[in-house]
Amino acid sequence: MKHLFVVNPVAGKGRALGFVETIRIEAAVLTDDYEIVFTEYPGHATEIVKEHVGKEQCRVYSVGGDGTVNEIVNGLIGSSSTLAVIPAGSGNDYLRSIYEDDVYESIVSRTIRGIEKPIDVVKVNDRCCANVSSMGLDAEAAYMANKIKHIPLIPGGLSYILGLVVTLIKCKSYNMKITMDSEVIEGRMLAVVVANGKYYGNKIMPAPRADISDGILDICLIRKKGRLEILKLFPRYIKGKHEGLRGITFHRCNHVHIISTDSVPINLDGEVTRIDEATFDILPGALQIVVPAEK
Repeated sequence: MKHLFVVNPVAGKGRALGFVETIRIEAAVLTDDYEIVFTEYPGHATEIVKEHVGKEQCRVYSVGGDGTVNEIVNGLIGSSSTLAVIPAGSGNDYLRSIYEDDVYESIVSRTIRGIEKPIDVVKVNDRCCANVSSMGLDAEAAYMANKIKHIPLIPGGLSYILGLVVTLIKCKSYNMKITMDSEVIEGRMLAVVVANGKYYGNKIMPAPRADISDGILDICLIRKKGRLEILKLFPRYIKGKHEGLRGITFHRCNHVHIISTDSVPINLDGEVTRIDEATFDILPGALQIVVPAEK
């Protein structure tokens, strides 16, 4: 089996590049078939992975942040090749849903020696989402966070929180029709979160009971709120303690269809676009991921 390391050189403000020499040393000791490839533009990781897994079975290492993971998953889906994650981004929330302990010590050698387990993937229209997708204020905050995290001297981990604060100025809600399996909910929504994994935005927990391998989508709906209500919500939302608050409901299902009367921002693992309709389906056990070996 080939070990393919896909490195995003701009991830974590260059943090991913800091792993390259360690990868060369550790991979040379632990395997005789490896390659290191660097991404050059958005979407390049998907192209790289599709090219390689179309020729041979690979263990593909995402050396970057959650956006890099997303691109690699979209290249892997439908193949027999597997995913491994070397956390080198600003948040690295995807790996926290797989392996919640501190994974940084000896992470390269431990991941090369790791074992595989099946996990779920979410199909969102014509793309796959590895971790969390959201629509509304949440996605707008992710868009702002992507801008803020490139500003020098601002730690990457603070970018999402600052993005939320900036987004509060608009405080826009969206008129949506949300179908979850056979349940239909309509109204003005501040945010809709469709969670596969438990964490996003640097340890924020929108759906605390989400499990990346349970074959179920966890949904958090947040109805229209004023700025003061949102400010009160933040501390509890970040810690996953927002259940029971007015206008917030949780749901579990296999299929979600959302229609918005206005164009709404949608966040897929940190990458933001705008749409007016989205369909979400859980793909149980659709991917094999490497769990790092014990220290």
